[in-house]
Amino acid sequence: METLAKEEFPKLVTAYIDCQEAASPLCAAQGIFSLPVVQLWFEGQRFAEFARVFSVGDVRSALERPYGLMTQK
Repeated sequence: METLAKEEFPKLVTAYIDCQEAASPLCAAQGIFSLPVVQLWFEGQRFAEFARVFSVGDVRSALERPYGLMTQK
C-alpha cells in the first residue's frame, strides 16, 4: 500500500495504525475487528473500506476517481 501511494498517488496522506497493539481501542471505535483493513477517507469522510481479502488493484481502482478530482482543485 505504501508503494502504491508513493508511486501513483503522491499527494495522498497515508497513516498506518497497528490495531493489535496500543491503538486497539481506536480500531474498535472505528468498527475494525478483523485484519487487514484499508480505509480510504477524503475530506473527512470515509468512502471505502477493504477488509480481509482484497488486492492492491481494488484499492487503486477505488482511489483513482476521487484522487483525480482532489488534484484538479
